[in-house]
Amino acid sequence: MLETEPTYTNLFGTIERSLSASGEVISSFLKIRAGSLLRANGGFLVLNADDLLLEPRVWPGLKRRSSTGGCRSSRWRAWCSAPAR
Repeated sequence: MLETEPTYTNLFGTIERSLSASGEVISSFLKIRAGSLLRANGGFLVLNADDLLLEPRVWPGLKRRSSTGGCRSSRWRAWCSAPAR
């Protein structure tokens, strides 16, 4: 798999959130979007190193992922601005 734009969201995925009529931020498991790392699981992920190093948090995230061998859901909470329901 070739990732031409290695942003944090493109590599690690995201949880899409929406705003309800009452102003609450809501989400569900149906709004989880896989990143390139998950989609390339068991295969190869090709990245341009220059693009990778230009994106903030991507290189530390990849190093952390390779040292732990997987992604944990608790890491999502670190960058989510609002809790998901």
